[in-house]
Amino acid sequence: MRLHGKSVIVTGGGSGIGRAIALCMAKEGADLSIPGINVNAICPGLLWTSMWERIGAGFAKTPAFTGLSPREVFERRVKEWVPMQREQTPEDIGWVAVFLASEESRNITGQSFNVDGGVYMH
Repeated sequence: MRLHGKSVIVTGGGSGIGRAIALCMAKEGADLSIPGINVNAICPGLLWTSMWERIGAGFAKTPAFTGLSPREVFERRVKEWVPMQREQTPEDIGWVAVFLASEESRNITGQSFNVDGGVYMH
């Protein structure tokens, strides 16, 4: 894959309003239909982050998660919510970004790519 001469804008969020804005930006950008410019969104799944560390610490105080570390809470949630039962990694997201920035994706625009182990399927 060659990435020479490519520009990439990274924005958005993994969930909530940030995700919705990123999806709208991809659609609206693609609607402009400027030759040579592709606009897509990458929607990540569950990644272990400092935010999940805080969420896990909160869950660990509830009866259902008593005695678990924040990481163990996260791992349990991944097994419950993600059909592939694997957490996503920054590398998983990065490989999609590399592909979308390459010439091989020249006919892909206005799309959202869920890199989430099957949580959102369409």
